Amino acid sequence: MCDLISITSLALSAAGSAMQYQQQKDYAKQQTRAIQADVAQQMAATQLQQVQANTQASDQISERAKRARAEAARLRVISGEYGGGLSADRLEAQALGDSAADIATIQQNSRNASAQLHQEALGLRSRGQSQINSLERPSGLGLGLNLASQTLGAYNGYRRQRVVSKASDLNL
Repeated sequence: MCDLISITSLALSAAGSAMQYQQQKDYAKQQTRAIQADVAQQMAATQLQQVQANTQASDQISERAKRARAEAARLRVISGEYGGGLSADRLEAQALGDSAADIATIQQNSRNASAQLHQEALGLRSRGQSQINSLERPSGLGLGLNLASQTLGAYNGYRRQRVVSKASDLNL
């Protein structure tokens, strides 16, 4: 009878350990998928920001170039009314130069924003990987050691029962 109880106890304990191991493994997989989905969503948002920043920069460049053409045309009309000359040419060149400087600044700001968004994306990936790495995962070795410990405990319990049983048989 003791044999059957020890074996049943060991089997139940082993089944419980195996089930706990599988649940922990499934939970770690679930958490990994959730972190990966979150990182993917954040990366998509970062990419959208990049597209919006590029679109905004293009719009600003187009608007500034349009204003520069209008300013140059206005200066040509004014210079035509007053007889032209070097002053008018110099003013038109100055307006076009200012426009080129503004456009260069817009382009540099756009490159800086792109670089910043790229660094944010790298940070997102790193944080996500760090979160995944910090997840507690069950160990197959730990499961094996746990099962071995339970087996040894059941065996020792059985041996004690046998010793007690033999001792009581001798006392009769």
